[in-house]
Amino acid sequence: MIADENTGLIAAYVLDGDGGGYQTDMASALTEHTTGKAIWLHFDLNVDATKTWLQNQSGLPQIVAESMLAHETRPRVIEEKNGCAIVLRGVNLNPGADPEDMVGIRIWIDERRIISVRYRSLMAISDIRQLLATGSGPNNSTRFVTMIAELLTDRMASVIDSYAEGLEQLEESQNTARLETRSTLRNIRRGCSMLRRYLAPQREALGRLQIDESGRFTGHDRSIFREVADRNVRYLEELDQLRERAIIIQDEITNLLSERMNRIVYILTIISAIMLPLGLLTGLLGINVGGIPGADNPVAFWLVCGGLGLLAGIEGFIFYRLRWLFFD
Repeated sequence: MIADENTGLIAAYVLDGDGGGYQTDMASALTEHTTGKAIWLHFDLNVDATKTWLQNQSGLPQIVAESMLAHETRPRVIEEKNGCAIVLRGVNLNPGADPEDMVGIRIWIDERRIISVRYRSLMAISDIRQLLATGSGPNNSTRFVTMIAELLTDRMASVIDSYAEGLEQLEESQNTARLETRSTLRNIRRGCSMLRRYLAPQREALGRLQIDESGRFTGHDRSIFREVADRNVRYLEELDQLRERAIIIQDEITNLLSERMNRIVYILTIISAIMLPLGLLTGLLGINVGGIPGADNPVAFWLVCGGLGLLAGIEGFIFYRLRWLFFD
């Protein structure tokens, strides 16, 4: 919900420095900022007024404003003299959305100001707002970034675990070549690829934050970034492992389908081999010329049928003895 249609503001908070904060309007927040208090402004990029404010009124460097306005972004860190811009991504847990369609959050922090913008809602932001209401939120701008990084990483675990459980069910399935099974496998492989697309640069961005030399982040902050980056590395390794398992299952499905097709073709070939001489004999007996033996005998038809049945049985016995009727 937009709190201010004229600026695209979703929420404005004044931080009390002890993990709490209160929500206010933009003008009041900016006034508190001039008194030395830290503020957080959160905007919706779907509103044109947000773009105008970022470019003309926010005071952000031009390169930072452009990166925050970009619709498609990869996780990155932009260091400036007066602050730092961080772009991160989290899994999309909005109703009806695919988790692998990751949602971006763009954050600018300086000494007493946090500016965050988004195109789609992100649950980590809702978590921060709830934590501020209970007095357990960030006490400054750098702590805001570490908490966002932790919350985004925490929610990735459940999605990756769901992919792992899905693969385990497929591996235990006795009918892995079924259409719905192949659809599930395709979705898992696609999800793993899309998550890895953003997790790899996010790991690099977090790694850059943990070796920050500007003095902006404390040793405790860098320790948190190191831990979150390590978790991202583990997630990347798990995604690689899941993709390898998915490839193995796909190969098994391909082999099963190939074996099933070969069996069908084999059976049809055996039937054709048995029917070929029978068809030849019935074709000869059906030609419309004189001299067909048994044409005037009332039991000749049954004799011919019995003979054809006997011939088919002999052929089947020969194929059986040659082990052509069954797979080894």
